[in-house]
Amino acid sequence: MIKGQHSSAYAPPELSHEFDADTTVLLRRRFLWFLGCWGGVLLVVFLLRWGGHVVEKDLLGRDVPVLGLGEDAAGWTRTQRMAEVLGGAAQLALYAATFFVVRQTHIPRRRLARLTTIVIVTDGCILIAESLAGVTSGLSAATLTHVIAAMFLPWTPWQAARPILILAGVHVITNLLFRDAWRSGSTILALAASVPASAAPGTLTAWLKHSRRVERYKLKILAKRYGEFRRELHDARKIHEAMFPKNRAAGPVRFFYEYEPMLGMGGDFVFVSCPAKHQGECLSVVLLDVTGHGLAAALTVNRLYGELERLYAENPDRCPGEVLGLLNRYVHLTLSPHSIFATAFCLRVDCREDRLEYANGGHPTAFLRAADGKVHDLGSTSFVLGALPDTEFEPSPRRLRFADGDSLLIYTDGAIEAKDERGRMLGIDGMRGLVASSSTHVAMLTQRSLAAKPMNQAAGAWARTILRAVESHRSGPPKDDTLVVEVSRPIGRGRTGVWTVAENGVGGVAGGETAGASAPIPG
Repeated sequence: MIKGQHSSAYAPPELSHEFDADTTVLLRRRFLWFLGCWGGVLLVVFLLRWGGHVVEKDLLGRDVPVLGLGEDAAGWTRTQRMAEVLGGAAQLALYAATFFVVRQTHIPRRRLARLTTIVIVTDGCILIAESLAGVTSGLSAATLTHVIAAMFLPWTPWQAARPILILAGVHVITNLLFRDAWRSGSTILALAASVPASAAPGTLTAWLKHSRRVERYKLKILAKRYGEFRRELHDARKIHEAMFPKNRAAGPVRFFYEYEPMLGMGGDFVFVSCPAKHQGECLSVVLLDVTGHGLAAALTVNRLYGELERLYAENPDRCPGEVLGLLNRYVHLTLSPHSIFATAFCLRVDCREDRLEYANGGHPTAFLRAADGKVHDLGSTSFVLGALPDTEFEPSPRRLRFADGDSLLIYTDGAIEAKDERGRMLGIDGMRGLVASSSTHVAMLTQRSLAAKPMNQAAGAWARTILRAVESHRSGPPKDDTLVVEVSRPIGRGRTGVWTVAENGVGGVAGGETAGASAPIPG
């Protein structure tokens, strides 16, 4: 990167390379324009001054200059005229030669930046040398050239200050050596004041131009990167969503979820395993909530998803306690060193034994609603994943009866941490109230769905109802990811295989019995 362009805004290497590449192209193009335009101006001035020495006779026989500038040059000595001619020719040769070299050859950025300094310093030295003969004003003329260069070239403040400071030093030295300026204190003060006075205009111009250019470049890069990020995030979200299981609206065990990420992707995830050998009568579910939000949390979920795939591929019949313990070991060894932890709710439903086994690692309390409408709490059985090493972690799984007509609601903390306009969170008690109050509503909805549609159309009504209630309680956009999972067992089929609806609206079977209340089964 060109000196003076270092900035925290360009810390990423790819941004530095892009800025340097743009600067190289711009510097070469602007340098050619400066050499052509300012060199052309010098050529015109040179010709005008030469024209000032040519005289013609007017109608009265008097000598008059062809151009008005000749009047100023008429009083010059031969030495001054020679200095003017040689100085002007040297300037024109400098600009023409540099223009040819820059146009015909490829010069690296750093060398090109140094070449701009060399041209300005050389041109200024010529002007200062002419000033010793009384032809030019020396440093003042060099300052004008420097300001013009600063207007053309994409200099940084330091790049702009460097040539004019060199010229100011040359100006001071020549005055001290050839004009005895050191004999007068006032002259010394004037020379000292000439240094900042000559450097300020061009340096300030370069600083203003460079600042505006950097800001424009920042906006350009931000717009470009934002567009790229949106596209990449869209692709990443599709890959992330592909990991989520499909809803199961048919079979002995139903599974349905509603997910509302805070930032398009998040750290909430649900995993489902249903071994084909059990013909859908056994279902394992793991609900995860990783610390953090957005892309970082989603990447962590991706790692945990791979671990879950491995665990259930090795043994599809793993019990929830074993799964929770292995997940804790994985999180403790690989994620906790980075201060990343997770909560998990692992469960397994076995319809053959009407049993639900679960292990809760620091996850919010789940709720089991029995077929008779009673609600049971399924609290935490262990610690947050990653907080303890494998040797100290106890999953402490529990077993419950899970019969036909029973439903289980699991959710992440985004649901209970939703705040209303007064800043009050919904909380566990609020969620328990929603679960209890929504039971009748869901039963009525299920009854209407069963009467008008196939049974699989009623699946997920409870999860949808709970999520909508959370959204109604919440004021403003979500502050956290929210995932609500419903696992249920429909009223079983009778011998006729026909679905019926019980009088209480929960469900029944033609020729069968209504499911009774769930009760704990001793482990």
